[in-house]
Amino acid sequence: MRTLRPIKKNQGIATAYDLKFQDILNDMIKDYLIDIGYIYQMNPPTLPESFNNIEKAVKEKKDKWDELIWAFILANTVNFVAKTYKATDRSLQNALTESGWHVALQETPEISRLVKILVKDNVDLVKSVVNEFQDKAGLAVTRNFVLDRTKDQLQEDIQRLIPKTLARAGLVVRDQSNKINNVIQKARFTELGITRVMWDHGGAYRKEPRPTHEASTGVVFNLSEGCLIDGEYIQPGEKIGCKCVYRAVLPF
Repeated sequence: MRTLRPIKKNQGIATAYDLKFQDILNDMIKDYLIDIGYIYQMNPPTLPESFNNIEKAVKEKKDKWDELIWAFILANTVNFVAKTYKATDRSLQNALTESGWHVALQETPEISRLVKILVKDNVDLVKSVVNEFQDKAGLAVTRNFVLDRTKDQLQEDIQRLIPKTLARAGLVVRDQSNKINNVIQKARFTELGITRVMWDHGGAYRKEPRPTHEASTGVVFNLSEGCLIDGEYIQPGEKIGCKCVYRAVLPF
């Protein structure tokens, strides 16, 4: 039985995108800390119009960053999906050639459809990371105002949101780069008539690998069904954080 070498995600593309995502999130958080903190300080609970002023400022800040994040998405998120997909295609093309299978991979209607879905998924995930921070920051403002707490206490609450926000952003990038890689491969294998594939954990460069995923290395399964792991049929990269990949079983 002959198999293609495993096609792994392009780490360089993922790292570059992750850095840009982290940068804009840090800029947004800093903006919230400084501006909202100042407005909060200038509108003490003793003034009747204070809460409305603060509420208006929080909404304006959210609107501002919604626009900036959308610009980031157009400039970077769409590009991240496109670059990752094309890198997967290049690696797969090279692997096929190495195996003696000379075929030109074209952008088919199915690939175009999948790329659009992947772009939408990634846009939604970027927005969800941003919205989660904005919502929690807004709640922190309200809570601190009601409790008549200081600007420093408000800023401490907002700062506590930073580690989780940045960690989730990093997980989104890592997880999606794996998913894009495997979704495109699955579609390409289907187009080429490849029906059987092998699960490959390949070390998956994880500090704490899933034992059942690691134990499934070498298991051959039907591409259309998925591999039976933990009582369900799944594909490599389908579970959040899964970095496993395919090894396509060649039909010759």
